[in-house]
Amino acid sequence: MDWTTIIDGLYVSALGMGMVMAVLLLLAITVWLVSKLDRAIEARQRRQEQVDRPVSSVPPLAEQGDDENLANVAVIAVAIALAEAAERDMPRDASRSGNAAVAPTNDWLTRGRSRQPRTAIEMWKR
Repeated sequence: MDWTTIIDGLYVSALGMGMVMAVLLLLAITVWLVSKLDRAIEARQRRQEQVDRPVSSVPPLAEQGDDENLANVAVIAVAIALAEAAERDMPRDASRSGNAAVAPTNDWLTRGRSRQPRTAIEMWKR
């Protein structure tokens, strides 16, 4: 048996796969460099916009109207307090309890269960 043909085929296969891997590696490095260049350009543009923006364009909070800001803060505080109070009043095992009046309803689950064939429900009870 002549092994030279097999060895030549292995050399050609290795050379071909090596070339494919080299091209793929070159493409990956090119994509990485292009993305890094894009990020660097965007960062430079953002820094330039921050430098170009006038400092006095944003008035301090005291000049914007303290009454309006305080009213907004009060509304947010009341909303948070009401949400926490409602959470404290809700029973902890509402999702696990079998009581329909306490457990939260879920339309999707209800409709899904009503569409199940009778045989599937009976199989589940077994």
